[in-house]
Amino acid sequence: MPLAPEVRTAAIAALRESLPVWLGIPMRDHKRVYRRSGEGSYTIAIEAYRGSYSWMDFDKYVRSSEAVRLLGEVIAQHQPLLNGYLVLPGRAFRLGEPNGLLSTWCLELERRSKNIAATAELVDGLLSEFSELLDSQSLTHRVTTAISGLRLPASIPEIELPDGAVLRDLSEEELTELSSQDITFGRDQDILSHSVSCCLVHQSRSQFRLELSSPESLPPPTTDDDARRSTSDLLRALHALKSGRAGIFQSTSHFYPNLFPMLGGGTSWPLYRAPFASLDLLPDDVELLLKILRALAAGTRDEVRIASDRLQDAENRLSPVDSLLDAVIGLEALLNPMDTAELSFRVALNYAFLAPPAGRRSRYERVRVIQKTRNRVVHGGLNLQSAEAPLIHEHATLAKACLRDVVQSFLVDPTLAGNWRLDAEFWLDRVIPSNTVAMPAAVAALGTFEP
Repeated sequence: MPLAPEVRTAAIAALRESLPVWLGIPMRDHKRVYRRSGEGSYTIAIEAYRGSYSWMDFDKYVRSSEAVRLLGEVIAQHQPLLNGYLVLPGRAFRLGEPNGLLSTWCLELERRSKNIAATAELVDGLLSEFSELLDSQSLTHRVTTAISGLRLPASIPEIELPDGAVLRDLSEEELTELSSQDITFGRDQDILSHSVSCCLVHQSRSQFRLELSSPESLPPPTTDDDARRSTSDLLRALHALKSGRAGIFQSTSHFYPNLFPMLGGGTSWPLYRAPFASLDLLPDDVELLLKILRALAAGTRDEVRIASDRLQDAENRLSPVDSLLDAVIGLEALLNPMDTAELSFRVALNYAFLAPPAGRRSRYERVRVIQKTRNRVVHGGLNLQSAEAPLIHEHATLAKACLRDVVQSFLVDPTLAGNWRLDAEFWLDRVIPSNTVAMPAAVAALGTFEP
């Protein structure tokens, strides 16, 4: 369904009249703009731009324009679907009168060129693109999630992840747009205190349809869901990889080309921003990060995901008490035996036997001292006001390191694949290998024991 010739003719007339008006509207909105001027430094400027006041002024014009009125009549007669609803996965927009289309087209034409002399060529190109868009009924859906605290290595500014998403540095234009603060209406993004320099980009093709009435059902938002899973897995993997804090600063969803109104905006899924975030990814870390991500994507084990989430929570806690408790819960989720006897002892023993014999005793004692500190905190014998409060800080850091070690082992060690619990059967061949144990003749002579 390409653009009807009658609608195209009326749209050309409306745009030729509307674009000079749009460009001539005074910029009455202001924003505080941050631009990167070096490593960790920014310049700050107050700049006028076309914001809410510009949209309101333009709306007053189009409502009194004869060319716009005629465009509305032609659309209603020859292509009424353009007055209906744009239906996309998980969302539907009311297109209504041509005001929204015109303002969106004027904004896009201004982005493409500010040379009014080239208006005819620009308008013709834009409407041809819009006609092709209507015919294909396909848009590019891009979800961009700015990550706070994470810094990519200078030698690897872009990393393709196993699920097709891309982790890359923000461009200068993206960083400027992300950090700009609208001071007219008080909208701001505190990018400076969250150390934001990179983003996760998830992109796919998305089919749309036009309907005259409000849709009774919507197709599922697969790209949004995929982006949510991809971001969650990335944060799990980063915290399983190394110590530090990384989180979501802001996530935006856009459809391209931007020729329909209201195709961009923020996310509806929960955000959390890591305080004082800092996690530097080094070139040598990338291979292990991708290995952990692949294992997370392929895994179906709830306890590994629970432990990964607890590690992420532990890293982002402000209180070392909370960090300690989260990390121990993560250790117990992975290392608890199937039976319920001597849980603390078995957790420590299981952690010890994940290593070669030479390191087992020290690993066992490491977890036991963590457990003892956790028990004292839980039962009221130790808190941040106690004389021994430094133990909480020390053992919270130790607990996170132990949990990170275990999460990595369960994700990348093939001998642990498929083991839902580290029960007695799991350890039997490791502690007493069946092919090396010879039954003494005297024992064999006793035969099978019958109760």
